[in-house]
Amino acid sequence: MVASAKSGIKRPADLAGKRVSVNSLGAAGDVTIMAAVEKDGGNPATIKFVEVAFPDAPAQLEAGNIDAAWVPEPFVTQLKSRGDTFVVAPYQAVVPGLTTLTTITSKERTEKDAALVGDFSAAMKKTLEWANDPANEAAVRQAIKDNLQLPPPVAESVRLPAFGWQVDRASLLSLSELAQKYKVLDQQPNLDRLIQQQ
Repeated sequence: MVASAKSGIKRPADLAGKRVSVNSLGAAGDVTIMAAVEKDGGNPATIKFVEVAFPDAPAQLEAGNIDAAWVPEPFVTQLKSRGDTFVVAPYQAVVPGLTTLTTITSKERTEKDAALVGDFSAAMKKTLEWANDPANEAAVRQAIKDNLQLPPPVAESVRLPAFGWQVDRASLLSLSELAQKYKVLDQQPNLDRLIQQQ
């Protein structure tokens, strides 16, 4: 979470009653933001969530249409460099180690194209293990520059995630419990059915 310098927001509790953007309503972003606000003593029910695509968040923040934005890198680094205020990393503040991105497929695809799914899974595992090796950091940053077309200073200073392969069932369970608590889900998902890592 990064807040406009003009908003006066300094900590999670300050997000109560404010206009906060997420890239998708009713997902992990607003769930973990609400939990971070409540953990810090604020009232999560008063947050006014607004759906804004990550690339549009900096302009919306600058225009005053939102008070704070939930954004990933490279936007966090860009916003901080222009003077906006880093507030909290809600995933890590609420469910440390929570995976930020998981690739999924359908049961039909898994059954119909088992070889394709197996090959994709093997390639992703190898790629993530390579990206997580500190010896490859320069190459990872170069890939960010090449593929995201970031200015070199941003690509070089952006905080890289931990690239992992194993699905963390415990953190997904914690997230689903929070989603039910904040009425984003009306019942718990069947994780035994949903998590079938290749």
